Amino acid sequence: MHLCCCGCSREVVTPLSPTDWKLIFDGETLSLTPSVGNWNFSCRSHYFIRHDRVIEAGPWSDEMVQAEKQRDKAAKASYYGIAQRPIGAAPASTPACRTESKSGLWGRLQAWWRGE
Repeated sequence: MHLCCCGCSREVVTPLSPTDWKLIFDGETLSLTPSVGNWNFSCRSHYFIRHDRVIEAGPWSDEMVQAEKQRDKAAKASYYGIAQRPIGAAPASTPACRTESKSGLWGRLQAWWRGE
C-alpha cells in the first residue's frame, strides 16, 4: 500500500502477484509496474512509479477503465485456470472442497502455502 500520489491522502492498494503489480528493486531504487490508476477515487489519478519517482500519466475514459478491468479479469482467469462466465450469468454450482487435491485454484494455493 502507498498513499495516492496526487496528494489526496487516500491509501492505494497494489497487490503484488503474477497478474497484478510487480515491485522492482534495482539495488538503489524502487519501481512499480504497471501504472497505478485510482479509478474508484474522486481524484482518478493515474501514474507510474519509476526509480523512486512518480511520473504522472494521462487520464483514462470510463471505457478504457472498463476494458482494462476485463483484460485484468481475463489475465487472472488464464493464470489461475478459472473458467470465465458471461457478465450477468449465474455462477455455476461449486463442488465440495477437495483439500487433498492439487488441481484447481484452492489446491494450488494450499500447495504454494505448504511450499510444495
